[in-house]
Amino acid sequence: MENKYPHNYLDNVVVRIDFSSPLDELREIIPEDLNRGILEDFPILEPKERFEGEIKFDFSKGNETANQFCKEKYQEWVYYGKNREKELHITLKFFSITYLKYQSFEELRNDFLKISKLLFARSPSFGTKRLGLRYINKIVLNENRPTEWGKYLDKKLLCAFNVVEDKRLISRVFHTLIFNEDDIRITFQYGMFNPDFPAVIHRKEFILDFDGAYNGVIQSYNELVMKLEKCRKPIKTTFETHITDTLRRKMG
Repeated sequence: MENKYPHNYLDNVVVRIDFSSPLDELREIIPEDLNRGILEDFPILEPKERFEGEIKFDFSKGNETANQFCKEKYQEWVYYGKNREKELHITLKFFSITYLKYQSFEELRNDFLKISKLLFARSPSFGTKRLGLRYINKIVLNENRPTEWGKYLDKKLLCAFNVVEDKRLISRVFHTLIFNEDDIRITFQYGMFNPDFPAVIHRKEFILDFDGAYNGVIQSYNELVMKLEKCRKPIKTTFETHITDTLRRKMG
């Protein structure tokens, strides 16, 4: 999963922060210094309008059926790497980067923290209410016996396959495990999701999806740096614990 594996199976890597309060300056324009900093590594800009709506019901006396529909419109600033191998989204509510071709944690760290530092520098009251780091591994192998993964994965992940005697009947085996490590919550989803569901499984594809999140206020850039590493550590450890040396050799 990390850059020590030159042939990883990463399908997507996402890092994101949600702002403690909306940055209204980003509603219709992108500040020049922020735009300039982003364009250095994400030179393609394709902004789009974003809409959010909600229905409000008024249950006051004599007006039980009245309601209002509130619609909010703002800009979503979308940037891409020069080969569209990565994309950056920033709005008045959040900032995220998605890697479609992940190279290394160092690249992720540098891209994400560079822009985060600019955001923290813009206002002494700036803060975030959530930090998320997600690695989605899709292991695809061109082999027969699609439900047999014992050579590549820890057998603890494969217990459910033994529930059905004839594995050729299985359509989907997918699990969610949530655990806490200090103040970081890890959501680990794993198994054979099967894109052909409800047909029986015939492709050898296994998902290892790790989502590390800190759900709390971050009020300084230095704290964000520390929390990012705290999200990464249990993801890396859990991944390494649940793969075999055979899969490591396949990844180089």
